[in-house]
Amino acid sequence: KNRSLVRGWVLSRLVVALHLGTPCGSWSRARDRPWGPPPLRSDCAIWGLPDLRPGDLLAVSRGNILAKFSASVLFVRWHMRAPATAENPQTSRLWLCPPTKRFLSWARFSGVVTDFCQWGEAWLKPSKVMGCFVDLEGLNRRCKFRIMGVCSASGAPHINLKGQTPQGVFWIHIAESYPRPFARQLAKALNNGVISSRVVVLS
Repeated sequence: KNRSLVRGWVLSRLVVALHLGTPCGSWSRARDRPWGPPPLRSDCAIWGLPDLRPGDLLAVSRGNILAKFSASVLFVRWHMRAPATAENPQTSRLWLCPPTKRFLSWARFSGVVTDFCQWGEAWLKPSKVMGCFVDLEGLNRRCKFRIMGVCSASGAPHINLKGQTPQGVFWIHIAESYPRPFARQLAKALNNGVISSRVVVLS
């Protein structure tokens, strides 16, 4: 129901700019690590591993539905020549699923990789942002010392997003939210894309 509502808004041109932060929980490679949640996918089983537990199977099913929905909405935005962006961790398997790979091959789609430590977070968390009809260069911030494990912005060691906090919460879940400066810059880029698209239409 919610997906149909959003798609209706987009098709009716009620949405001037769109960003999709598709939940990466079931797509994350952090699940491949022994100290994280159990893996749900692999590069060879992109739509889900066999013999998953009922709860994990539900998570994979929801992830598949949202991935296909995200790709379909991005296609609509591309066809309308309207600004749209999508974000997921750089290593997320979401970038490998067929619908996502298909829209990445289209003209007018561009992308950057940014490190969240450069936006004020204590962890590196490289993330990829892809978009159409929007200039993403302002989001292109990489940590110069990322290989050394030290943040080039703060000088502090990166927090390794492995295992759990003393309260029993997985670090990868804590790092899900966007840094506010990143969100503001993303909104600025989309706003500029809206202005540019209107100029093109008027001209």
